[in-house]
Parts: sequence; C-alpha cells; structure tokens
Amino acid sequence: MGTSKQGGFTYSAGAAIAKAAGMGGLRMLVRPYGGSGVYVPAVDKRELKFALANALETRYAVTGTGTYEGRQQPNVRVVSVMLPLRVAIFTRKGSPIKTIGDLRGKRVPGVFGAARTLKVLMDGELANAGMSYNDVKIVKAAGIIGNANDLAAGMIPASLPPSPVPSAAAYPMRSTGLMVLPVSLSWIAVAMSSKS
Repeated sequence: MGTSKQGGFTYSAGAAIAKAAGMGGLRMLVRPYGGSGVYVPAVDKRELKFALANALETRYAVTGTGTYEGRQQPNVRVVSVMLPLRVAIFTRKGSPIKTIGDLRGKRVPGVFGAARTLKVLMDGELANAGMSYNDVKIVKAAGIIGNANDLAAGMIPASLPPSPVPSAAAYPMRSTGLMVLPVSLSWIAVAMSSKS
C-alpha cells in the first residue's frame, strides 16, 4: 500500500489499515514514498495494489486534469472514502499573523515536489483572501513534516499541513502551539477559492 513517508498521516493510517487487514487474513505491507504524486502513478501501472490519496488528487489522476494534466491514470479506482481531510493554514500560537491576508509579502511554502496537490490547496487558501502566489514570497516546501519543523523554528510564518496533523509534524509544535488562520465564508471569498 502506497503512503507518505513514515511520520506522515497516510503512513500512520496505512499501518492501521494493514494491521486490520492482517487480522482478517489479508496481507498488506505499507510502502512509504515521497508523496502521492509518486505512488498514485504506481497504482495506475499496477506496481501497487492500494494507496492512500486525497479526493482531489484522485480526481485529477482519474480525469488527467489539474496536477495530472495530460497524464491520466485510467487504472486508478476509489475503493473507499476513509475520512474527511480538512486543510488550513497554520501559524505559531502568538504569531502576529492572524489572517491569511497578513501573509502578504511573507515567506510561504509554494514548491511542493511530489505533493503537488498541496499547491492547489494553498492556491485556494490564498484566493480566499483575494491573494495569489504573486502576493507572497514563495519558498521551496520541505514537505509537511519539514514545513512543521521550519514553522517551529520561525523560518516560515505559516504552513499548510492537513488536519489531522501528522504526529511527526505536530511534535515540533508542542512547545509553541498552533493557530489556524480563518477563511472567509462570504460568498465572494468562497467563489474565489473555488476558481483557483
């Protein structure tokens, strides 16, 4: 089963699923990768039988759109929806950044490597505040866990981990705490997020 690196949410979820499958007599092994952009194509090529991916990435893979533009993965199928994966921009508790708009001109992760869906999600979060990547200083993302480390160290003011936050990503934040930057629920802001 394809998952994220050890310490990431899909790795932990995959380990739990493999354990439960084993109790039912089905042998499953967790195979960690650098991101779903690597292991979803492995499912399409039948190099893996299962993988954990979010709904947005799976839709893009099956339709050949978005982050999979021109690279349709016709052999990918959804077996089950496990849980809602909520996304928000987090900052350190006590940070002067209180809104997404406060990120204007600040360093924000924006080059995500194998986890390309994160850029799409960040596009939507920034658009909700009437912003785009043109309004922030883009830095290379170190992955969800690396971003949490950079956030804890004060190297970036905010990060975009999914919720639930992977245990390895949450660990560096125990000393500082986290705060979620709110999104606007106005119809205009929601429409801007949906377009991005």
